[in-house]
Amino acid sequence: MNGKSTAYGIVLTQFGMALVAGLIAWLWSGLPAGAAALTGGLVNTVASLTVALLVFRGGVRPADQIAKSFYVAEAV
Repeated sequence: MNGKSTAYGIVLTQFGMALVAGLIAWLWSGLPAGAAALTGGLVNTVASLTVALLVFRGGVRPADQIAKSFYVAEAV
C-alpha cells in the first residue's frame, strides 16, 4: 500500500466507525445521543478527508512541497 491508499483507507474506517458509534449510541440512549455520536464522528472524518485531499493532490512532488501541504492542511 502507498501513502495515498493508506490515508483514504483510514478515512473510510473513520466513517464506518462513526456509523457504528452512532448506531450503538442510538440503540443505547436514544436518537439524540445517536445523532450526537454520528455528528461528532463525521466532523472528524471530514477533517481527515480534507487533510488527505490537500496532502495528496498533485501527485509526486518534492519533499518540501509535500511538507508545505501538511502545514496548509493543518491550517485549514
